Amino acid sequence: MYSVSEPIGGTRGEPRERTTVFEHPGDDPIEVVVTEAVSTVADVDPVQFETRLYDAVDPDSLRRVIRSGGADVEVSFRFGDYRVTLLGDERIAITESSETVDR
Repeated sequence: MYSVSEPIGGTRGEPRERTTVFEHPGDDPIEVVVTEAVSTVADVDPVQFETRLYDAVDPDSLRRVIRSGGADVEVSFRFGDYRVTLLGDERIAITESSETVDR
């Protein structure tokens, strides 16, 4: 996985966010991709991450939407303290809210 991180907001009362974008091969299982990306951003071992993907979203449905939507598909959901956005062009964006950025 390749990642790029960029801070967003943080001025004049706007909430601070940091988004990290990962590129991933489409062959990896979506459960693994999401868990590894969020765990990397959270700096936690994936096995130790408290939230499980199936607590946030149905992995089978997510996989079907991503595979059937082509490069223009975009699916976002909350996963623990993070917003996960899967893009059809084999990228995944993990956005930290101000609570996690300020930790």
